[in-house]
Amino acid sequence: MTEGTLQVKKDKKGKTYYEVAFEGKKGPTTMRILSSAIAFLEEDADNGIAVQIEKDSGPISKVTIPGKEIVKPPPAASTSHKQNVNRGYHNRTEARRNNLLPALTNATAPYNFIPYDHKCVRTGFKPPEPRETETFSGSITCSLEALTPLLVAGPQEEKEPRTFFKVDGKPVISGSSIKGMLRSLIEAMSFSRLAPVNKRNLYWRDIKNRKYQNMFVEKKGADPKIKAGYLYPNGAAPYLSPCSMARVEQSDLDAYLSSKGRAIGMKSSRKYADKVKSWGDNRKIEFNFDSNNKAINLGAGQKEGELVFTGWMKGKHMEFIFYHEDSSKTIDVKNAIYSSFRYGNQWTPHQKEKWKDIENCSYGKDGKGYPVFYLENDATKQLKFLGLAQMFRYPYDKSVGDLIGETSGGLDFAQRLFGTVEGSALKGRIAVSHATFTGKQPSFSGLIDTVLGQPSATCAAHYIKQDKKLVKADANTKHPEQFTNTNLSDYNSSDPELRGRKFYWHRKNITEIPGKPNLKNKLRPLISGSTFTFKLHLDGVTREELGAILLALELPNGHHTHKLGMGKSIGLGSVKITVDEDEMNVLPSASKYESLLNRINDDLQAEAPDKDKCKTDFQMMILEKLNKPVNDSAKAGAAYEALLEIKAIRAMMDYEGRPSGDKTAMMPLERNKVKIPGGRSYQEKAILPDAREVYGNGRNAQ
Repeated sequence: MTEGTLQVKKDKKGKTYYEVAFEGKKGPTTMRILSSAIAFLEEDADNGIAVQIEKDSGPISKVTIPGKEIVKPPPAASTSHKQNVNRGYHNRTEARRNNLLPALTNATAPYNFIPYDHKCVRTGFKPPEPRETETFSGSITCSLEALTPLLVAGPQEEKEPRTFFKVDGKPVISGSSIKGMLRSLIEAMSFSRLAPVNKRNLYWRDIKNRKYQNMFVEKKGADPKIKAGYLYPNGAAPYLSPCSMARVEQSDLDAYLSSKGRAIGMKSSRKYADKVKSWGDNRKIEFNFDSNNKAINLGAGQKEGELVFTGWMKGKHMEFIFYHEDSSKTIDVKNAIYSSFRYGNQWTPHQKEKWKDIENCSYGKDGKGYPVFYLENDATKQLKFLGLAQMFRYPYDKSVGDLIGETSGGLDFAQRLFGTVEGSALKGRIAVSHATFTGKQPSFSGLIDTVLGQPSATCAAHYIKQDKKLVKADANTKHPEQFTNTNLSDYNSSDPELRGRKFYWHRKNITEIPGKPNLKNKLRPLISGSTFTFKLHLDGVTREELGAILLALELPNGHHTHKLGMGKSIGLGSVKITVDEDEMNVLPSASKYESLLNRINDDLQAEAPDKDKCKTDFQMMILEKLNKPVNDSAKAGAAYEALLEIKAIRAMMDYEGRPSGDKTAMMPLERNKVKIPGGRSYQEKAILPDAREVYGNGRNAQ
């Protein structure tokens, strides 16, 4: 047993811990006392009192205060839950080393994807010729019934719920909404190009992702790669002027504000706007450095800089001071980088507020630049990208448009029918009237208060094809029962592929998604059972095009239905369309040019096309385009329905056989918000199963 002196200390969070000073084999030694070695009460612990130490060759095993020793209970038995968890963790760690942990593949979402492969896109359709032989014109009258509450919203009035678009006080569905719904379906049915797509770069920020961390910090404990500077837009030639950067404790900022008799709350403020309000527009401040290169002596130091605030994240306790701008070493900012930074989607909503503040406060005045963080190429020292936070959103290497893949030239089927503005603009040959309400009096459901936002295309586990053999589930070292998928393919991968066309599942019940009030939408839809009528006007469509239109309107088996309007993710918008046979007036286009006498002559009256034959002709054409021709027209329907993409469409549009709600639920962002037994959150980055798998595992369950 050795004698020593107790030292009582506090860490940065104010928590008490103990060290002991004693004479070791190599001279005076100070060691921290582990909690398991403390054998005295906190109220007996005074700084500098004598203690007795039990220590072998390793850490201190026991520290007592003479005459005040306490007896600690023995350790728990080896069958404790914690030890079982730890044992499981070590087993899983060993399994991870041997690549035995399979990927998590049970994510859920209110949407899924119709498979898309650019190699299967069928193009080469020629523009329609004037007076093209055997084309059809006329109108198709349809009825539309809402099977769930329906909302096709009108103009948004401030602080008012979103309500149905109305004309003369009655609900109306715009023809463009119905036309867009039909076009999306026909694009998938005809293996047309995936359009429209965003060709701008997407951005990502994943603090726990090692690839992301390596861009900003070389390795743990090393100096960050991130640099500070002032951005000067300078017309068409923007540039950066580098400066030095110090970090300052939020608690020190609060103490400084308190000494000035001003509002306190820098450490508790989560919003940038709250920090600005506490501090004011003038961000200049004097300071010194401590041994850890942190700013101290605020307001009385020998250096002067400007405070730069950033947003909130868990565990954050510091802000920044920019100082010593070096205007002699400017860095050119390429217009593409500046445009992406200033006008792309890099900024969060809070950062958009921050930019407005930057323009209004002392930063942007008197020719001063705007404070930014930036990364530069290690070798060339050229600017890579910049942002308004130290760990900013960084652009992916590829955009969604890059993942579409090259297709052969010419028009695809949907472009030929609906028209296009790409290349040589082409007018469409289908128009849709507004759908008018046919009930006596519209009835609206109760107010729905919900978040409508959902993961964007940056959610790689959902939007990008994943190789389940390469993706592995990794255990959290602090919480071994928690897993997260790693090695996911994303927009930085060598050859990523999109999952496909996004469709929404039908749902039985409306599910409000909780969230912050500023993220919620108040919706007041029409009740289920509301009915409308509308017309399609056709001008010179081919037999195959008419077949595609009819197949898109008259879904198979009587229980497949469409999705329309807002709130599809929470269960709104399931609608059933029925073609009115008595009001279908489609005839050969040539009959339009017959004389009135001929058109009223029964002997010369044109025959309406055979609907079933038109559908079959379309199916046979698609099969031939896919190099899967069918010679027997009686077998065309079955062969077409056997296509993988068509099976996925049928699964997604089956209203009566829809999967159960837990299979298509929106996942919460965080693990601790999961309410469904065995459910997932977006933290796990679980892979979304394909549509047919979800459909097969959850059919007919309500």
